[in-house]
Amino acid sequence: MVDDLQAIAQRMQAAWAQAFARKDWVELAALYTETPAFYGSTPELQTDRAGVQAYFEALPLSLAEARYAVPQVNRLGPDCFAASGDVMFVNRGRGGDAELAFRMTQVFVRDDEAWRIALHHASARPAPLLAE
Repeated sequence: MVDDLQAIAQRMQAAWAQAFARKDWVELAALYTETPAFYGSTPELQTDRAGVQAYFEALPLSLAEARYAVPQVNRLGPDCFAASGDVMFVNRGRGGDAELAFRMTQVFVRDDEAWRIALHHASARPAPLLAE
């Protein structure tokens, strides 16, 4: 069953990455529930699709793509699961491509037979706190 959830997460994240690369903010926001809890790379919590769309519209156009790693999934209920893992964003600047490493957790819920993102939390992947 975890394999099924992982496949769903990977399909959703692939759709997310494709919409992100095309800068199709309407399609990207449609992957979320009507009232998500959304933390991106800014301090503000977005709590509706319009806020999610506005967040993406405000991102620099140089953010060109997102590459998800295979997520760890955890079933939370019959129609709800969490997917956590790394995502690499590519920033295409004048000096060349720069990779920006983030951690992402998304909670997926089944909404009228479709899966949607109910919670999205992204944070820059930190450097280790302790020296080896």
